[in-house]
Amino acid sequence: HPPHHPTPHPSAMMAMAKQWVAAVAMFLVRVAAYPSIGDYMPVSNVLEHSEIVKDVIKFSDALTGDPPDYLKAKDIYMHGGGHSCKSPTKPRTLQAFALTDLTNETFADKFVAGGVDKFFWDTHMLAALEGAGDFV
Repeated sequence: HPPHHPTPHPSAMMAMAKQWVAAVAMFLVRVAAYPSIGDYMPVSNVLEHSEIVKDVIKFSDALTGDPPDYLKAKDIYMHGGGHSCKSPTKPRTLQAFALTDLTNETFADKFVAGGVDKFFWDTHMLAALEGAGDFV
């Protein structure tokens, strides 16, 4: 014989239903509060950060020309491609990502421990764009 569970009072059931509806509504508002990025639904406003992808495409396009436009690519790398901004007057740049101090990040720490400069990404990228170092 299965155990008997008393039926909750209708007012208690209504209170639980209201709480459930409120919780679902709050979830939906949070989910819908920020625009989706493809299939990704951010929980905070990261749209401006995602716009850096357009700069990457612009950078790549400069390098796929015949001949590649290294000066244009370098300008986009250093000064931004005009799509992603940190503020109304300051662009987000690919170079800024390369110059991020990654101290205490396992991958970066292994390189630095091996004698590589902690800004090796930027050094490598600038050498490639300038036809210097390993890219002569």
